[in-house]
Amino acid sequence: MESTSQTRIQWIDTAKLLGIYLVILGHIPMTNNDLTALIYSFHMPLFFFLSGIMVKNEKIYETATKSLKTLIVPYVCFYLINLLYFFINVYFRKTEFLGDNLLKSFLGMFVGVVFDTDFSTMVSHPLWFLLGLFCCRLLYSMINNISGNHNKIVQIIFCIIFVVAAFLLKKSQLFLPWSLGSAFLAYPFFLMGSFVSKTVKTDKFIIQNKIFIAIIMLVAFGVDYVLTFINGGFDISRISFGHNIVLSYITAFVGIIFLIMLSNLIKQLPSFFNLLAKNTIIILAFHRIITNWIIFPLKKIYTFEVLDEKVLLPIIMAVVVAIAALFACYIPIKIINVFFPWMLGKKKLQKSV
Repeated sequence: MESTSQTRIQWIDTAKLLGIYLVILGHIPMTNNDLTALIYSFHMPLFFFLSGIMVKNEKIYETATKSLKTLIVPYVCFYLINLLYFFINVYFRKTEFLGDNLLKSFLGMFVGVVFDTDFSTMVSHPLWFLLGLFCCRLLYSMINNISGNHNKIVQIIFCIIFVVAAFLLKKSQLFLPWSLGSAFLAYPFFLMGSFVSKTVKTDKFIIQNKIFIAIIMLVAFGVDYVLTFINGGFDISRISFGHNIVLSYITAFVGIIFLIMLSNLIKQLPSFFNLLAKNTIIILAFHRIITNWIIFPLKKIYTFEVLDEKVLLPIIMAVVVAIAALFACYIPIKIINVFFPWMLGKKKLQKSV
């Protein structure tokens, strides 16, 4: 989800745009859980896969320095903005135990896991991805430097170790700070992206036969839907992998194939959508606040189902709200790129903004 100055690859930007839309839609409570489960089966694996495609073989110091600037700086800045919004929201609602809530929410930034602990709670759950990606980058760089010649066998061995570690963390109900456990679970997607990088990191990776693309898309979608129905959800942030962890990985990779094929069908994005695709980190950080503001007036004119104090939207309405939220994210994108580019680790303004 990074915004970089590298040469843009159109199909990757398209995949990022489609993926971030699914992130927004997946975070809207809906009356039909099947669509949410289907989205969760591959939407975050997709972003780790795309990040793996763009990874570079660098020294650990270089990787850490760049990742601190492009991932951790945005994480801290956007977390504090979300925390301020949370504080203002809770204050005006006059919720009890404000001090306790604020302290736990502040500590949540340092703990960096989406579920509540005895001493922390994360006010902006989507930001876990930045920490998870930071960990994946460091792990990848460390293993490459240890193996000397970027040995794929060594990477695969460590990848298996990470997956087993994630499995044991889930079974023992333990967690590691900074979403490290989630990074373990996501590492196969990141690693696979790095393996196919030279093949797909080009605009020449475009399949011309639209009929062939459509067939692959339909088959992949059908397989993904069936496997999700059989195996259950896959939530990397909570280290949740349904009934069978191997089946979850298969389902996710099939879903990634589906979205890549769909991205191949879209040859060129209009400039507005290109701008959104280049700033998915900002969308990740602010879409929930924006979505809540869109839903708020709807509650005045429409009677929704409610479950566990959450308003459930019909699927069609959720799809429309997600589109509106995606477009509305243009506002924080413009503000941050023009006035606060340092929040994204940038020194200069992007010409396209």
